[in-house]
Amino acid sequence: MKKNILIGLIIFFWRMGITYGALPPLYQSTNDLSNIAEILSGQGNSSLWVSSVDLKNLTATMQVSGNKTCKFLFQRKKESHPGGWAGPAAPLEIKSTNCR
Repeated sequence: MKKNILIGLIIFFWRMGITYGALPPLYQSTNDLSNIAEILSGQGNSSLWVSSVDLKNLTATMQVSGNKTCKFLFQRKKESHPGGWAGPAAPLEIKSTNCR
């Protein structure tokens, strides 16, 4: 009887589309922060420093030499996966930059 209930619940949740991703939000955020740091460190200027990172909105603000401030907006790289694939989110890339 318990086995039938378990099988029924599995089928119910599968039919409702309730699934779990491969990485919980805490670990995905850690991956995103590492990815953002790697991208920003590759900007090629030793006088850059990051003043803020917003993981919810995927933005980062940097101070550039002098009083210049740059805001970076990130987006996920486009990747194609087979149907039913549940894995970590795609890595980030710079979508736009706004410097003042």
